[in-house]
This record gives sequence, C-alpha cells and structure tokens, in this order.
Amino acid sequence: MLLTNDQFLLYLKKLFENNQKTGSVFVTFKRTNGQPPHKTNTNKKKKPNTNYRCLCRATDGKKKLSTYIEHRNIVRFQIQYNTLLQANLKLEKKVIKKKKSKKSKFPRKSNKQK
Repeated sequence: MLLTNDQFLLYLKKLFENNQKTGSVFVTFKRTNGQPPHKTNTNKKKKPNTNYRCLCRATDGKKKLSTYIEHRNIVRFQIQYNTLLQANLKLEKKVIKKKKSKKSKFPRKSNKQK
C-alpha cells in the first residue's frame, strides 16, 4: 500500500517489532521518475530535466509497504530511517566456533614401556 513518508516509517517500525524474534524484513530503494517503463526507441530524445523520486518498499512476505520520497525530502527521510534502524536492529557479535581437530584414520601407537 502506498503511504506518506511519515506513515511509512510508522508502519515500518511496527513491521520491525512484529518480526523482531523470528522473521525478516526486506527494504529496497529504487530511483524512479514515477512513469511506467516504456520501450526504448533510439529516435526519441530523453528529457534532461526529469525530476527523479525514490521509491522505497518494505515487506516481510505478508505485508507490503511503499512510499515515494521527493528529492528535497531525501536527507530528512534518511535521518529518520537511520534512527529507526538503530533502534530496532540488534547487532550481535558473531560467535566464533572452535575448530575441532581432525582425527587421523590410524590411531597413534603409544611408546610406553611396560
């Protein structure tokens, strides 16, 4: 569903909270001009003054969220998005497993004298 920027961040926060223990949330950013893609034709000239927007999508596999971010609001949105990520992501240190030594196929003979 298409939301405003503030609504998108609010629903994204709820999405992170619902999937905090188990599950994943996928967020994508894509530059777009808001027009549907059309066939390429070499005879047509491209408009150089196209105002691009950023399409931001988020999903957990069940719910889909999306919003368009205007170029003048990008910095404000990124700051709010960054604080949202810092609050909701747990970055745990990677557990380093000890390597088990390989046992040889042939056991060693003990040199102990009886």
